[in-house]
Amino acid sequence: MGTFVSADLAKQGIAPSYAVTGGMAIVASTPNQVQRLIDTHLGAPKLADSANFTAAASDSRDQAGALLYLDVESVLNAVRGQLSPAALASFDAAGGPGPNLRPITSFILSGTSGSNDVGIRIFVSIH
Repeated sequence: MGTFVSADLAKQGIAPSYAVTGGMAIVASTPNQVQRLIDTHLGAPKLADSANFTAAASDSRDQAGALLYLDVESVLNAVRGQLSPAALASFDAAGGPGPNLRPITSFILSGTSGSNDVGIRIFVSIH
């Protein structure tokens, strides 16, 4: 695995990295991302197998030319895990973002286009 060194990118937490394995080249923003892609290729759990993605994708178009997926539940848990106790209390307080986002499991936006039309579908999974 290799990493390109750039002081400007490093300030932003980006360390472009690459690897060649199994007949494929992988380029990502960090060495960790490269390793996760290799692990997935070798059988680790993948996004397409997650329950939240499966539920959201089942309602998106099969032939989407563009797809944006956000596992809101996982992102929310990750954010909450990084907050100080005081910030977490504010985050979870009435009127804070926590109670408003907690019911949302995932969000998916898919788009298609033809010679005379553009289609956009938004699916928000709420539990």
